[in-house]
Amino acid sequence: MTCSNPVTVTKQVPAYTPPQQQCTGGRVLVNGQCVCPSGTQWNGSQCVTVTPPVQKPGSPSAPQEIAESASGTGYNAQITILWTPGSGATSQDIIDPISGQVFASGLSPSTNEYTITGLYAGATVHIAVRANNSAGSTVGPYTPFVMPCPSGYTATGTECQQNIQVPGAPSAFDCSSYESSNLSTEVDLCWNIDSNVDYYLVRDNWGFGGGLNGPGANVGYTGIAHLTGLPPGSMVQAQVAGVNSAGQGPWSPIVTMYTQAASSAPSQSISAWDCSSGQPSGCIGCCFSGVPSNAAEVTIQHVDSSGNILGVLADYVQGNSVQVCGLISGGIEHWQVRAYDDSGNLVAWSNIVQSVAQ
Repeated sequence: MTCSNPVTVTKQVPAYTPPQQQCTGGRVLVNGQCVCPSGTQWNGSQCVTVTPPVQKPGSPSAPQEIAESASGTGYNAQITILWTPGSGATSQDIIDPISGQVFASGLSPSTNEYTITGLYAGATVHIAVRANNSAGSTVGPYTPFVMPCPSGYTATGTECQQNIQVPGAPSAFDCSSYESSNLSTEVDLCWNIDSNVDYYLVRDNWGFGGGLNGPGANVGYTGIAHLTGLPPGSMVQAQVAGVNSAGQGPWSPIVTMYTQAASSAPSQSISAWDCSSGQPSGCIGCCFSGVPSNAAEVTIQHVDSSGNILGVLADYVQGNSVQVCGLISGGIEHWQVRAYDDSGNLVAWSNIVQSVAQ
């Protein structure tokens, strides 16, 4: 079969446009290079206004610095400068016009490049070329130049300072089985120490560190917290967080631990009641009875209305009553009597009592 009237299709190919070079810090593109506009100079991060030179009659014209490049870290940083020498000079110096420091002197009048070594990374330096002859000297323009820092550091003007980030959440775990001295009244929370941490905070559901919603208690730069004075057979939930100069990091996931049950189960055999009437201002009276004969220590625990321990109001109580003072007059306090044996095991406790400080 023969096709008549063939159609010719011409594919349109767009003309290639090369990518445009992007200049930063106020520089403009001139002949394929990024340069600072007239009257300004590159300081390592941006174009800044130059200080006009002062020329005495008969002295050389001012050298014109055209480029600076820095390299190196720590105390071995260096900077290389390029310049156009001033006319009429018999010698040249490289100076810091702010501090008066002389980096090099007596350079030939045709020298147009010099490398200064032994500088501090992160330091701010001022570098200028001084042209000399018998009539005097003329200092070329200068601008502050910040010696660059490696990644993760910030220049302070004198050195490079590491960028500190808040610590991450610690990886915490129950280490009671090989750290606890009394498994029935103590649990131990352990975590991996981070060198980026200054100290750690710990909190638990028994009131240490303000409870699980509290700010936490400072346990120092350590990887373990011994949580003691707990009832046998109780559940303990605890968290840890790291703190450094940048702030506090997130709390670890809650670690649930258990104290070992006592050989004989404790009981609520103690009867307690409020006996605050007639007490001095800021005091309450705590009265009780029914302490078992095997109790070696009796404490008045400061608790919330649900029985969560907030602290100790009185310990090593003798007799069947105790006066607790130093409270806010009119304040409501909840308390509970707890009795422990010689090994620190809880053997009995009382009902929760509400008292109002006189």
